[in-house]
Amino acid sequence: MRHSVLEKRQTRKFGGDNASKIIKAMFVANARVLEAL
Repeated sequence: MRHSVLEKRQTRKFGGDNASKIIKAMFVANARVLEAL
């Protein structure tokens, strides 16, 4: 749930679909890294 809130805040800051896509990609990458650990 925290991720969704942070995602919204980041999207508001950058104000762009491209930014939101990049942020989502970052969250996915972080999740994969955590799974690897």
